[in-house]
Amino acid sequence: MKLPLWRRRQDAELDEELASHLRMAIADRVARGESPEAASQAARREMGNLPLIKEVTRDTWGAAERKQVAALQRTFTTPPQHRPGAPAPRIRSNERQLADSSGD
Repeated sequence: MKLPLWRRRQDAELDEELASHLRMAIADRVARGESPEAASQAARREMGNLPLIKEVTRDTWGAAERKQVAALQRTFTTPPQHRPGAPAPRIRSNERQLADSSGD
């Protein structure tokens, strides 16, 4: 199954972000005197399981998307008079209605 274009972009950005963090961690270790090979291994160990990090991140994105959809559904299925900030319905008193109808 082919992922939608926006999801592929997100995955590419996530890959680049993780690679950037890994490069920075390696550079820090090399600056502290480790060999590039040792620094690379230690940084990868320190970062942890990259596929798991990606999976958890995607799950978090999905949860945020589901929350947004649920909020939109609530907004459009809530009657207007029950929405926060909606004006209160105008209720005319019986006296006012009687005065209006007797004036005709």
